[in-house]
Amino acid sequence: MIDLEEFRKSKEGKITPKALIENLLANIDQVDTVTYVIRNKDGIIDAGWSETSHLQAIGLFELGKNRVIFDMGEDESL
Repeated sequence: MIDLEEFRKSKEGKITPKALIENLLANIDQVDTVTYVIRNKDGIIDAGWSETSHLQAIGLFELGKNRVIFDMGEDESL
């Protein structure tokens, strides 16, 4: 069954945590390593990663940070 809130946010171009994880799971066979940072509803922030070296995990987090910064620049030009 389609979640109406998820559908509404999708139509608005928003990516929910559920949609992001479903997309990841749909493509899991192509994924080698996962890193994540989450903020729980109570405001607690946590991070984790799949089996990889600490150096590679740090690199992936840094690439993620750079991607967000890049996307921020694209949003400003709209």
